[in-house]
Amino acid sequence: MLAHFSLSVLSISLSALFTREWMRNPLNTWWGTLSVLILTLALASMGKWIAPVVMWFLPPLYRSLDIMGMGDDLSSISASVYANYGWILLYSVMLICVYFILLYRKQK
Repeated sequence: MLAHFSLSVLSISLSALFTREWMRNPLNTWWGTLSVLILTLALASMGKWIAPVVMWFLPPLYRSLDIMGMGDDLSSISASVYANYGWILLYSVMLICVYFILLYRKQK
């Protein structure tokens, strides 16, 4: 349940950056969010060839998918799992803050 919640917050924060206020073409709002998510998954699968610094700037979608792929037979959940979820939520909050900063500057 935590995985779905964190992914929904991440999707909301990404879609906030691709609202009609920022995109001239309404079709780009949907395609922008979708292309960022697909690009993130593609680059995460090629993580060995990409500099680790680049992975910090991409949405942490791959972290949630790694955790969800662990299986149901776990007897305990390690602290690193909660740290990954924390990073997903922190990343989402930072994106939402960027959205509000851009919105504030646009209104001035």
